[in-house]
Amino acid sequence: MGIQKRHRTCTNPYPLRYGDHCFGDTMDVKLCKEVSCDSTSSDASVAFNAYGVTDISPNKGQTMVFSTVLTNKGDSYNSSTGVFVAPRNGTYIFHAQMCISRSKHMHFDIMVERTSYATAYGYAYNSCECPSIQAVVELKTKERVFVQWGTTWSYVSTSVICKYSPYHKNYFSGVLNHG
Repeated sequence: MGIQKRHRTCTNPYPLRYGDHCFGDTMDVKLCKEVSCDSTSSDASVAFNAYGVTDISPNKGQTMVFSTVLTNKGDSYNSSTGVFVAPRNGTYIFHAQMCISRSKHMHFDIMVERTSYATAYGYAYNSCECPSIQAVVELKTKERVFVQWGTTWSYVSTSVICKYSPYHKNYFSGVLNHG
């Protein structure tokens, strides 16, 4: 619990006779309920960024697992299951990109529990192509978000997803926009 106050003055520089004056309140007050005002605890913000899928020949309906985690503020993304679990209510933004091999079709979704919030479709003509999707989602605590592989077609029964390279990166990321 705490109260945070902020004061401001118009003295540097002083407004001139016909110059702009400072409008608005001279003091802001913020009430901090559950955590202190200057809290930097891990649940104060939520963000993750993971790349590198573990399976380059996924089955229809499979949850994609992105095993290399660059950021996991709030520890809400599980790199073993590929699932993000909302630590609190709020508006979240998610983004996913999947790179597919030459002469392959595919689609994938950003799923919230059993509902698709965004779908991408792709076909790679001559080289790897990397369609991406984004979803803005209002989540409740403990709701699950993940990337799900859709129906795939291929002319040859080989891998569908391009392996990681500096130019082709499969990734899944998310951030709490407003809690």
